[in-house]
Amino acid sequence: MPGFFGMFDYTKPGKGVDKDQPEKRSFSLFFEVFTRRFWKLLTLNLIFFVCCIPVVTIGPALAGLFYVLRNFSRRQHAFVWMDFKDAVKTNWKKATAVFFINSAVWLALFFALYFYWAMSAESVIMTVALAITFAFAFLFAFMNFYLYTMLVTFDLSLKKLYKNAFLLSFLGLLKNFLTLLVFGVLGALLVIGLLYLWTIGGMALVLFALTVLGISCLFSFSGYVISFITYPVIKKYLITPFYDSDRPQSEQGSDEVEAIFEDNRKIR
Repeated sequence: MPGFFGMFDYTKPGKGVDKDQPEKRSFSLFFEVFTRRFWKLLTLNLIFFVCCIPVVTIGPALAGLFYVLRNFSRRQHAFVWMDFKDAVKTNWKKATAVFFINSAVWLALFFALYFYWAMSAESVIMTVALAITFAFAFLFAFMNFYLYTMLVTFDLSLKKLYKNAFLLSFLGLLKNFLTLLVFGVLGALLVIGLLYLWTIGGMALVLFALTVLGISCLFSFSGYVISFITYPVIKKYLITPFYDSDRPQSEQGSDEVEAIFEDNRKIR
């Protein structure tokens, strides 16, 4: 049997999708793709985890992760290791720049929130500043739902990448909040589970559970949730208008957002 119980066999293509098959509801489709790709998600998670051990490689590793997950989200086959490696090789410079930019922004937000929170009891202005900083933190989190997927999908400059992520954070507002809600529910379930483990087995068991969870599926599953929920927004506002622009004028719709994203001229 190729690979390890079939888990690392990258030469065998996955099951295709019948072109006449009716479109399924998002909820059932999410779990169908998840169960079919479960072992590949575990493999992808392990590859990503190992590649992130040198901290400076986290950005390129995220590019590889979201490239594979993007293909899974649109029900396309992906050779986990080969596609991960190719995406890292193709996008490592821009992905590294995005990682350091994001790290700097999150660090600044952390200190700003800490400062305004400490001063909010003494000044109304500081309270307003705290609220504005919170709002920007949510906005920047929404932007990060799209950054790496766009990075591996479009040939964009950093300026246009962040500009489009900013626009999509508003255009996909409902899906962005849905993504946060999913993570909130999963986080609550995780806390409840860990508290239960704490009561029956002590700290050692809790740390062991966290380690197993982190290594097994945490990163790839989180990325899969983000990709599955937010990729339709990218498709609607960036990819579909791009291909519509190649059709005769009489066949094109009157979607006004097409002009916003007219700088996307190359889709990978």
